Formats: sequence, structure tokens, C-alpha cells
Amino acid sequence: MNLDIHIYGVHARDDMITATASKLGITLDHIHYDDRPNGGLMMYTAKKAWCAPVPYDITHRVALADDVEVCDDFISIATQIAEAHPKSIISFFPYEFMRKTPEVEGLDTPYLKCHILSGCAIMMPVEYIEPCFAYIKEQFNDECPDDWGIQQWAESAGIEIITTVPALVQHIGDESIANKGCFIRRTVYYQTDPVANWSSKKVVEYRLKEWFFSNHGKPNQTKGALRVVTEC
Repeated sequence: MNLDIHIYGVHARDDMITATASKLGITLDHIHYDDRPNGGLMMYTAKKAWCAPVPYDITHRVALADDVEVCDDFISIATQIAEAHPKSIISFFPYEFMRKTPEVEGLDTPYLKCHILSGCAIMMPVEYIEPCFAYIKEQFNDECPDDWGIQQWAESAGIEIITTVPALVQHIGDESIANKGCFIRRTVYYQTDPVANWSSKKVVEYRLKEWFFSNHGKPNQTKGALRVVTEC
């Protein structure tokens, strides 16, 4: 498997972009900026990254938002993930596991079914790019968040989306540019030197048990349930 990496974002975050590009050896032609005078949905800039020309020997593309920190040895680990799950879409930021969730700790696989795709760091096979963005254009005229659009296509096409614990990236853009007032999104499971069985084929799903109606709408400490969804 061979992957390439593209970054998309805004000049206001050039310090973050420069740090990521330097760490991963990304050249200027793999960095895409929002050149609209008044900005707007990140779909515009993300699409630039995803739909840039693909070299003939590349099997997977990674698109990174401008406000992430990547772990050490990111490229090597991402390549191992692509080899273990070559037909899956990978969310490198586990949006559902920002807070400590003991049930997903100590598993014999780092892979969990993803219910909320986070656009800050995604990898997909390059053959998915054209049909995915054609679907988004046809269904939503590109007027949707990039991660939501990708997830809608994946679900319609029956494509598995998985995420990892430990996380390979941390979201560091605490003050959102696209979504003013959005809460801080950081995961407790980010590690600068993540260690896991990246060659595992096993994917586990974690779902919270229903609590809203049974507890009269009052939040509680309900634990979720684990089940294996893929095992080879």
C-alpha cells in the first residue's frame, strides 16, 4: 500500500500547517487553502485536497485539516492500517471517544466501528474519491460539511468506516473557524507514540445503551455494549 497526504485549511493557521507539513515532509503542492474572500463550509477546501491529481502508484489518500497534531511515525502506522483494512475509510480522530471510556481500553484490537466521522483526519482508498464526491455534488450540491458528506456516501455504498484507539491525531484547533462557538474537541486517547496491534483485522463496535427514556431524560453513567463486527 502507498499513501499520499494532503493538508487543507486557512492562512490564519499557517503555524499549524507548517508544523504538520514539516513533520510529514509534505510539499507546498499538497497544501490547499481556502481562497474565498469570506470563507465558508470546509467542503470547498477539503474537496481541493481530496480531488487533487492522484499519482499512479498511490492506493490511499489522507486528508488532514489545518488544526491537527499528528503522532510520531504517522505515515508508517497509517500504511499498516491501510494494509490491514484496505477497503475501509479510516477516521484518525475518534470523535466518539474524546472522554475516557474504560470499555474500549485494553482490547486486542485498536479498531472500532465509527458512527461519527471526523473530518480533521481521514484516509480512504483512492478509488472511492470520484464516486464519493460525485455523490456529494449530486445529493447536496456540496452544501454540507465534508465529513458528513463522506459519511453519507459511505453508508449509501456500504463502505465500512473505522476509527482507532489509541488515536493517531489530536485536534488542536480549540477555537473553530468554521463553527464559531463550537465546544473544544480533544481526545484523551491521543498518543504521540501510539502502540497497538495495527495488523489486526478485528473491528469492534461500541454503543451506549439507551438511557434517555428509561431514566426520564436525566443523564446517567450508563455504560455501553461491545460486539465484534469484523474478525478474520
